[in-house]
Amino acid sequence: MHLGLIPDGHRRYADERGISDRRAYLQAKNLLDEIIRDLDSLTDRCSDEVEMIDELTVYALSEENLRRDEEELVILYDMLEAYADEVIDEFPGTRFDVRWLSTAPETMPASTRAAMDRVADHFTGEEVTINVLLSYTGTADIVNAANAIADGSAPVDPPVSADEFAAALDLSTDIDYVVRTGDNPRRECLSGFPIWNASYAEYYHYEKNFPALTVADMQAALDHVTSLRRNEGR
Repeated sequence: MHLGLIPDGHRRYADERGISDRRAYLQAKNLLDEIIRDLDSLTDRCSDEVEMIDELTVYALSEENLRRDEEELVILYDMLEAYADEVIDEFPGTRFDVRWLSTAPETMPASTRAAMDRVADHFTGEEVTINVLLSYTGTADIVNAANAIADGSAPVDPPVSADEFAAALDLSTDIDYVVRTGDNPRRECLSGFPIWNASYAEYYHYEKNFPALTVADMQAALDHVTSLRRNEGR
């Protein structure tokens, strides 16, 4: 199963608790570590109808997020760079295949890109793929793929099938299930998440801000999969 995660609500969480944005992001980082460590047991505890999670896509930073205050972006970039070095030390590189995907990589500092490259170089396992979306938006991914096919830089010759077009995307695999967090009920949307890949994904919105989420909450979201009938339009 390919699980997508849209972790929203960090700043609202910080405001509600009177803590700094940095502390809220740190709590979110610790939660993500827990989820990654618990991926197997999460699906083990579900019904037999739920496949093991072999791919996880985390929407860490959208292109639209880059319009935020420079001070907040500096915090985010600093924490990403620190986190990159931490996960290299904490997790063996033999199980996870970590990829960072961006539709506008030039918008991020060179030091952040270099840190993410170190992570990608370290994690080259084959059991679970983890995609980290940074300065990414799904519509830009589609436009970039179309341009790459048009100018011949994608290894695809027209006429192009849906499978061939998907192969030209930064993220080429289908997403089965998307969990979004955030206590703002008006944010029932994908917010630039990979729309091609999630076109038939089941969608679950937790009305909790991401740092307040628990692994048990993720378990409940995955349990929800078993109650759904997925016909993909048939």
